[in-house]
Amino acid sequence: MIPSGIMKYPRGKLPLPIIVITTCVLVFVAILYVERLSFLSSKSIFKFKPCPRKTTKTKSSDKKADEEVGVVNASTWIDDRFDFDPEECNVANGKWVFNHSIKPLYSDISCPYIDRQFSCVKNGRNDSDYHHWEWQPEDCTLPR
Repeated sequence: MIPSGIMKYPRGKLPLPIIVITTCVLVFVAILYVERLSFLSSKSIFKFKPCPRKTTKTKSSDKKADEEVGVVNASTWIDDRFDFDPEECNVANGKWVFNHSIKPLYSDISCPYIDRQFSCVKNGRNDSDYHHWEWQPEDCTLPR
């Protein structure tokens, strides 16, 4: 005999609250999993293109830059600051320095390959000072 205050579910059938809770948990886990996989899938070699640089050059400055390149190429002077030799330059030893004079190569908005979870601007960060920090090795200068 079954006590009148306790309700027994029929054998083989799951109660509705258990089905709803299980479904909600599975949907939540699936959303988290897909969000994490979007990071991996955005790095596909088939879609890889460099992020556009921010440039504000005019046509006249482009002509001047082309002329300067021609002069530099014609000379025999070699600027060894931009020759990267791993034996001479240890990039592991150094420090982060704040350089307000550099301009970022790209922003979170101009580069479509930065996923939402790694985008500071899309996640609410309004300042852009973090773009001006750069790694400065102790022994050498890294080319930009």
